[in-house]
Amino acid sequence: MKKQEYRKQMQNKISELSVQKKENYHNQISSFLFSSDDWQNANHIGITVSIKNEIDTKKVIECGWREGKKVSVPKCFSETREMIFREISSWEQT
Repeated sequence: MKKQEYRKQMQNKISELSVQKKENYHNQISSFLFSSDDWQNANHIGITVSIKNEIDTKKVIECGWREGKKVSVPKCFSETREMIFREISSWEQT
């Protein structure tokens, strides 16, 4: 299966989840992440900003800010097909 086909299949499955199920998944993922040594020891995290039906990453980003972590998100340039990570410290920078 090609990457695009797999991505579409996963997007369809996520869109079929109820709001409650998505919230449960978010809570499970967050709990696992925040209790991990990687999170505890990190001074800087790289993460995507969730859009549409994706599992919410905004709460993770905000937790990083509250804990004094640097947070970087990807910036994509379609014309050159390049991606760089840039540090953000507020939602206005996204």
